[in-house]
Formats: sequence, C-alpha cells, structure tokens
Amino acid sequence: MNPAYTSQLCPKCHHLGRRQGESFTCSNCGHQADADLNAAKNILDRKKDTEITIYTKAKDVKKIILRRIEEEQQKQDTSKKPKKAKKAKKN
Repeated sequence: MNPAYTSQLCPKCHHLGRRQGESFTCSNCGHQADADLNAAKNILDRKKDTEITIYTKAKDVKKIILRRIEEEQQKQDTSKKPKKAKKAKKN
C-alpha cells in the first residue's frame, strides 16, 4: 500500500488539506482530525484503490488526487447549471 499523501488527504471530501505536526485540517470542508488517525483512515480506503499502487511515485499520487478533485468539481459544476427551458409547442 502506498502511503503517499495519506496524512494530507481528507477522508470526508477527498481534498488535500494541511498537516501541521499532529493535526490535520481540510481547507475544503473544515474536517479536523489527528493526522495519524486521518492517515489510517485513508490507508484503509487506499487498499481498494486500483489506480494508486505501491509502485506509484509520490508525485504521481498527487497528480491522481488533484485530477480526481478536478473531476469531482466539474461534475458538481455541471449538475448546478440550470436546465434550458423547453419551448412551447405550436398548435
């Protein structure tokens, strides 16, 4: 299991947060936790991740995480767009 960024990744919203000593804080959702406990939760999740393997370089792990965040933001942006009104049928 690749441990890269496990103590800096939010287990709630999957954004990169900030680890300062023993504390983790997510700048996206505000989740706070002990950094080691945070890493442990992410390690459990990472076991199921087929894209990030033990051989994935740390810089590539970060690229994958950032890509996933961007994809999720695009999905949310798309779902927030108002739908076009249908034109009334002429009789």
